[in-house]
Amino acid sequence: MRTRKTLEDIPTKNEFWEVINKVKLTPRQMEILELRFIDDLLVYEIGEKMGISRKTVERDLRDCYRKIKRILEK
Repeated sequence: MRTRKTLEDIPTKNEFWEVINKVKLTPRQMEILELRFIDDLLVYEIGEKMGISRKTVERDLRDCYRKIKRILEK
């Protein structure tokens, strides 16, 4: 896992949303990302709030991370 070395490595909120808008996410995946990174909920809390299993939340987050990584590697 890469650690951040300087403040310049940390994306701004605008940079974060710029990348997210390039990624093709389902409405559920977008809601999960918002709950995780904006509302700072844990995986099990997201599942409870959305009425889905913890495993579904984990799977959707993994899928989001893969999609985001592909955009960032371009």
